[in-house]
Amino acid sequence: MSPFAPSELSCYLSDEKGQRLDPLKTNAIYYKEIVSRRKQLLELTKLQTGETIFLQQVTITISGFVVVTTNQLSSNPISFSATKELLISAPEEVPLTFSVKQCRCEALFCPQEDEKEGQIKVIINIDTIVDAEKQRKILLGSKTGSAPFKEKMCIETMNIFDSVSFQQKITVFTNKPMDSSTSHISGHIVQHCSEPAKVYFRAIDPFPSAQIQIENHSDCPMKAIVHVDHERKVSQIIEKDQKVRFDVSEIQRLVIKGDGEGGVCEGAFSLFLSHKKKPVSRDSDLD
Repeated sequence: MSPFAPSELSCYLSDEKGQRLDPLKTNAIYYKEIVSRRKQLLELTKLQTGETIFLQQVTITISGFVVVTTNQLSSNPISFSATKELLISAPEEVPLTFSVKQCRCEALFCPQEDEKEGQIKVIINIDTIVDAEKQRKILLGSKTGSAPFKEKMCIETMNIFDSVSFQQKITVFTNKPMDSSTSHISGHIVQHCSEPAKVYFRAIDPFPSAQIQIENHSDCPMKAIVHVDHERKVSQIIEKDQKVRFDVSEIQRLVIKGDGEGGVCEGAFSLFLSHKKKPVSRDSDLD
């Protein structure tokens, strides 16, 4: 049986640092077209004009972050993502604009009989409008006054190719927010690719758990080495222009090493740390 009442459980859209976002604001939810558009065999005929048009298949990713709260405790930002395929009349050179019409987030405790008992199920429902539109310039000519000469005028107008909407339901699972304090640490990575590994973060025992994000802005790969404790460590290669995220149950040190000859390794790191609170011993109270 969960120690929390359902009414105490909630969630909201956030950025990667856990700051609350308005879902209707631009870029609160991230959309990206990931596959080149393919012309479909399906044809549509416009009734008014009789013109025949083709629909293109578009594949996009939808991603963002949510935070779960319960009993005045908040989780670290939880990433979510999904892939969606659309049919839209939009030539490849026409950009797509995405806007959120509505976004609802719901957090539920998994029932005892569920294999994910003890976890929280987060459901994100997003209503999206996709517009295919492109600005174009039109050159107009007209006669002015009584003299028979033409005055040319250039105006800009928005050419709308198509507009579609869709609903997307995304489900993620997370652990209950723990009785812990959280902190965020970030910084820049700058070092020569050939120099020895460099320490960018060191924790004092007890070691916190961490969500780690590392970005590589250099031309050569870099290697992140996380010392989980005094004996264990995990490593991750970050390729050129890549951003990676991973979680560790404990972090004692974060070390970065360049993987190349010459040049400078540049990038950024971000740590979301969760520090378990130590219980207070009542036996130590003074009489």
